[in-house]
Amino acid sequence: MRYGWILLLVLAACNLTDPATTSLPLDGHLVLAWEQGGNLYVWQAGEAAPQQIATDGVIQAFIAPDGEQIAYTRGAERAPETLWIIGVAGSEERPLVGENAADYQPGAMQIGDVVWLDGETLLFNTLSRSEPTFLPNDDLYAINTASGEITPLLPNGDGGRIRISPDKQHVLLINPGIYGERDGRIQIYDPQTDTAPRDLLTYPAVATASEFPFYPEIDWLPDSSAALVAIPDADAIYTELNLQPMPPVRLWRLPLANDEPAQVIGTVQASFFGLPRWSEDASQMLFLRRDTTSGGAVLLLAEATGADEQVYLQDAGALLGDVPRWIPGTRQFFYTDVRSSGEALVMRGSVDAPAMRLSEVGMLLPQFINAAYYLALFPVNANRLELRLVNVEEGTQQTVAHFPAESIPRVVFHWQAEG
Repeated sequence: MRYGWILLLVLAACNLTDPATTSLPLDGHLVLAWEQGGNLYVWQAGEAAPQQIATDGVIQAFIAPDGEQIAYTRGAERAPETLWIIGVAGSEERPLVGENAADYQPGAMQIGDVVWLDGETLLFNTLSRSEPTFLPNDDLYAINTASGEITPLLPNGDGGRIRISPDKQHVLLINPGIYGERDGRIQIYDPQTDTAPRDLLTYPAVATASEFPFYPEIDWLPDSSAALVAIPDADAIYTELNLQPMPPVRLWRLPLANDEPAQVIGTVQASFFGLPRWSEDASQMLFLRRDTTSGGAVLLLAEATGADEQVYLQDAGALLGDVPRWIPGTRQFFYTDVRSSGEALVMRGSVDAPAMRLSEVGMLLPQFINAAYYLALFPVNANRLELRLVNVEEGTQQTVAHFPAESIPRVVFHWQAEG
């Protein structure tokens, strides 16, 4: 597992620190949730310690838009066979999906994507067993969390991965197609009507050199009027693995209005393992390019159309498969750079300035809540990790929880600014 060897590098190369204790002031509502040992934990800003609110077989948490409820998957041996909901205070725990869903068979099927559409509606899709793993059914269901009613919306093959626009008004479905047989497609869908999904884009299904299908990442214009997506050549992964010159990656703008067609706004030569991601204001993009001579990679920064590309980081091979992520509300980004010495550094870069080390202390899995604060796991010693909330500029930290070094939790958060 990738995070395991990064943890070893962090422990070997960084200065270990004592736990931070400062209580940080936040101008808003922050809720964190994670699974540890099959139990569900929640921490809210202002509380002294996290609370265990559910037990036995918890796998992954999904916090509601108002931060008051948490949906979560549950199952034996980390198989997400059922879906539950509970209040953040631990009240009113109840099952949503299990034996009660039409055509859903726990054991033979699993829960796939889970997305909050609004404060009372969850969308989800399913997986079916296809030895040796489970593969997406590309279906779609809706759940009214107040009544518990489950509504099948789209049958197998008619749905896809679920993506919601920033304004929560639009649902996109990504169907990967079948390589060499059926095109992939990106559709817009309104779960409140019986109208069939409408195609925004079709493209030749992209190979992955595995049984897992290719689902492109979706970025958005700030006003949610259009989606942005990078689609590689169908055989891009084979070209790259053979260290051949990469075919262009098409950069698509997908207007959501019915009368505007999809438009190619540019192309770039990008690694299959480092496809372009746009900034929150959709003015810039980051991507990786494989060096066909050395097999390494460079990190590039460009305008939204791919124009005016500039090399930002020359030796970026460690970032293949882990493209830098943009920091909310800024034109800054962050990434983990593993140096030739073995030192793993979390760096904060900017459109306008070279990258700087985010912290003098090694860390794992940083997540920016907003421009001012981030979460990360910090090694305290060889046996212990601390989950901390950090003020970016001041460096002040607040300890939220601690974990055994061999247990790396997946922490999700809800943030709502005051006003």
